[in-house]
Amino acid sequence: MRSWLINESGRQRSDRKSRKRKRVPRYRRQQLRMEMLEDRRVLAGPGPEVLSIVRADANPTNANSVAFTVTFDEAVTGVDASDFIVDANGPTLASVEPVSGSGAVYTVNVTTGSGDGSLSLDLIDDDSIVRVSGNGKSLKGNQDGSFTTGEIYTIDKSAPVANSISLIGTPTASAATIEYNVTFSESVNGVDQNDFSVIANGVTGAGV
Repeated sequence: MRSWLINESGRQRSDRKSRKRKRVPRYRRQQLRMEMLEDRRVLAGPGPEVLSIVRADANPTNANSVAFTVTFDEAVTGVDASDFIVDANGPTLASVEPVSGSGAVYTVNVTTGSGDGSLSLDLIDDDSIVRVSGNGKSLKGNQDGSFTTGEIYTIDKSAPVANSISLIGTPTASAATIEYNVTFSESVNGVDQNDFSVIANGVTGAGV
């Protein structure tokens, strides 16, 4: 029940205390807004991320180009050559070629340049890759979605050479056969007798 009082001027006034609306400070309003946006971000998920970057060709290799398969944890769009860099240790002039694929799996071709060594493919997050469905979040949301731990190719473009041919043991002058060790600069296959010839001086009928 509301009661009224008469003041000296004869005017009535309510004895109910006036209710003043409290104003929320500006910094607090901003804080509340940030908390609301963060809640929305959490509910929407952290955004897509790279699961793996693996070799798609044989390794080691002397090929002029190799391929990598890049797999995301969900369908994404906006993937192109500008999202990748080649991490080369030895080879020079290696570069990323146009990217193919869609959804969650893409193929990235890389020219191997010149020289021997190793190379891998890194994805550098510049927020251009986004999820296809939902809110279009970029890689890992507001975190860095770069991926730099993919598989590595060993590049070997130098042809093997024979480093030495050495006589085995000390054969006698009357020995019917003699043997040699042939050492190459690296592991090889396909070696057979047709790869060798005998240089004879004063001996007839010698052969491999």
